[in-house]
Amino acid sequence: MDSKNTGQDSSKPIKGILISTISSEIRKSSTEEDLALVFFEAPTIMAACFTKNSFAAAPVIMSKENIKNFEIPFSGALVINSGCANAGTGVTGKLDCEKITKLLGKKLTIPNHMILPFSTGPIMERLPMKIIEKNINKLISNLGNSNLLNLAKTIMTTDTKPKIFKKKLILNNKLVTITGIAKGSGMISPNMATMLAFIFTDVKLNYKDLKQLVDEATRTFFNRISVDGDTSTNDSVIACANATSEVQVNSTDDCYKRDWKNFKDSFLKICFNLAKSIVLDGEGATKFITIKVMNVISEEEIQLVGGAIANSPLVKTAFYASDPNLGRILAAIGNAEIQNFKIDDLELKINDYCVFKHGEISVDYDESVAKKEMNNKEIVVEVNLKRGKITGNFYSCDFSHEYITINSDYRS
Repeated sequence: MDSKNTGQDSSKPIKGILISTISSEIRKSSTEEDLALVFFEAPTIMAACFTKNSFAAAPVIMSKENIKNFEIPFSGALVINSGCANAGTGVTGKLDCEKITKLLGKKLTIPNHMILPFSTGPIMERLPMKIIEKNINKLISNLGNSNLLNLAKTIMTTDTKPKIFKKKLILNNKLVTITGIAKGSGMISPNMATMLAFIFTDVKLNYKDLKQLVDEATRTFFNRISVDGDTSTNDSVIACANATSEVQVNSTDDCYKRDWKNFKDSFLKICFNLAKSIVLDGEGATKFITIKVMNVISEEEIQLVGGAIANSPLVKTAFYASDPNLGRILAAIGNAEIQNFKIDDLELKINDYCVFKHGEISVDYDESVAKKEMNNKEIVVEVNLKRGKITGNFYSCDFSHEYITINSDYRS
């Protein structure tokens, strides 16, 4: 079964994980929860992908190093705050991360290098360390009193709703669980987005298989979403597996072949739902757009063509207005820098309605039909380049007046 965003069952963490979320007033002018601790009682392995932004935030730099300790199972923790990204803060930002992990490590009686910090919020602002230090004891004493929905809400910034999904399935005649939460609404563009995503499972996995799943989910979903073309300093996708179900799967042994496929499919479905929910919650978004790039010669061409269309403000505003100014899509494709691109081979469709073929506007094109298709809340743009055998999707949304309002008021 799939559960999302509501319900007590979807909010319950898997066995071996304790969650604490509190309001510490890190967020300016807000009493909402903004500080979270996830404690792994059971030994856990972790795998991740992080932002490629050159200004990677201090917590990203530390987490990239500390996660290496979880290639074999260990107890550990995640500490997450919203309201401040701790990015562009130089050596001081790194020292603040070190201080937080040392304080938590001492009280949790685990090495500080087994704690991964994450932050989200305005860039070029220091963490309010006095506030955080004052709330450490409160955060720890609350462990076990919060759930995944609390956690999903705590990490929100401009998000309008929490993003949480759960999948239960039977493997080896036993019930296992995969849960995922994410945040992200603006500054969304590959690589990844202004996003944090955390996936938890009680299945026993080896590090290589977990890393393979995270890499595939990032490449196929999280790196193919765009709201506004900006890549954040704090993007992170973290997957955690603690084996508390006592069910084991792996990708290499034939005896696990069927269970591995079922688990992999379910894991990737969770990640797709998280990525889609980020785009659906894009700042000011009113429409969800799937850009299906067809028959190209490489994964890179999917990225180039899909990204060019998804990141074009002219295309995005046309979709918002349901204006079939489709030359904007052609211009974006032309700007994708595809080598040896043949215009005569291109076929362009909006929701299966052909608008461009054989190098010109479709012979039976009717603008009123195109406008009707663009008026849908979910739209599929098919771009068939007819030059190879690889097909893949890119995901985006429209640009509305509300996007400007949200971002001009972000720090107000």
